[in-house]
Amino acid sequence: MARFSSLQDLVYVGLVGICDPPRPYVRESIQTLLQSGVKVCLVTGGAQEMATAIAGMVGLDTIHSQVLSGDQIDLMSEHQLEQCVNDVTVFYRVTPRHKLCIVKAYQRKGHIVGMTGDGVNDGVALKKADIGIAMGKNGTDVCKEAADMILVNDDFNTIMGNGGELRKHADQLQCLSRVKIWMGVEPVDKDVVKQKPRNVKEPMIMRSLIFNVLLSACIIIGGTLWVFKRDGEKESSFIYATKSIFCIGLFSNRMFLVAVTLSVVGQLLVIYFPPLQMVFQTEALHVTDILFLVSLTSTVFIVSELKKCAEREVEKRQKTTTWKKELDFV
Repeated sequence: MARFSSLQDLVYVGLVGICDPPRPYVRESIQTLLQSGVKVCLVTGGAQEMATAIAGMVGLDTIHSQVLSGDQIDLMSEHQLEQCVNDVTVFYRVTPRHKLCIVKAYQRKGHIVGMTGDGVNDGVALKKADIGIAMGKNGTDVCKEAADMILVNDDFNTIMGNGGELRKHADQLQCLSRVKIWMGVEPVDKDVVKQKPRNVKEPMIMRSLIFNVLLSACIIIGGTLWVFKRDGEKESSFIYATKSIFCIGLFSNRMFLVAVTLSVVGQLLVIYFPPLQMVFQTEALHVTDILFLVSLTSTVFIVSELKKCAEREVEKRQKTTTWKKELDFV
């Protein structure tokens, strides 16, 4: 600060420093991510001193790791940057081109890259990242268009909540191996974000999952058939085994039709009725999605009818053969 009566007569008065502290819980969130095996880096266009100071405030280790400038990145080849990128915690004096190079380097190392940004200069890197995260309040329109996720409150801690949801749904897909019913609206386990990241090269449907699903299916089918045999309904239930639904009649079983109709109506309400959408966290499906699902699920009906048609044809031929034999005998 200076006091003056004219520009030629400046008198030094003092020095003012302005600090823009990190948002609450950022340090805690970063610690949780680091403990779960997620690497967190600071990428900024600012100077090295400022970048390392902020990194220290949010809990990033700049003592046992490297800091890299945009000028140093310019002197490196793609392979050289790829080799050292895992050891870098802070990137400073970077341009939009450098940010894109950093994202690509991490992806070539086999990492799933999530990047946050709020400016026009972040757009290209956000688009290239596996998960582009834009700021909803201070972010530019270009930034938001390029991103996959928008933080409405510009709070880093919000990423933790969404990350937990994503990890929860990924875990639920693999929970199919357990004979268990789970719902997408159940609360996220607080410890789910502390789990180590899964190998991105590892398929969601593994051999162990397939084995467990088949084992569970065999147990369920076996138990059902045992009850079926015990109650002595086997003979009566197979009377119409080769009869087509069109022969029996589509509307012959009214109670069944009522049950199916109510079930379909309930499903549609959950998908399209706003209050239920909020409860079950669902979104309305497009007409093409409905047609695709109907076509896919109808394959069971189509295959079953074709099977019955083939069985009737075989039965008809067997009866014809038996009748000819009896006629020749006479």
